[in-house]
Amino acid sequence: MRHAPLAENLQQAASLYRDVKPGVSVSVEADPEISLLMDPEQIRRAVGNLLKNAVEATDRGEIRVSAKRASQRVVIEVADPGR
Repeated sequence: MRHAPLAENLQQAASLYRDVKPGVSVSVEADPEISLLMDPEQIRRAVGNLLKNAVEATDRGEIRVSAKRASQRVVIEVADPGR
């Protein structure tokens, strides 16, 4: 584990799912100042799994990955419009 920028790791995970399906886009909104003690590979894998599910469940529209501070925690959310 090491301190790493969260936004950069979310962008890397999202980059694997951009342009995978016509009509579906992936965006990331995360504070570039958030740095966490984490295993970057595990974060990318977990978010990648959520993105894979979102892409499979979405026919058209935008899938959004967001990260925000919530007290002493960080909340990561993957939202899709569904079918």
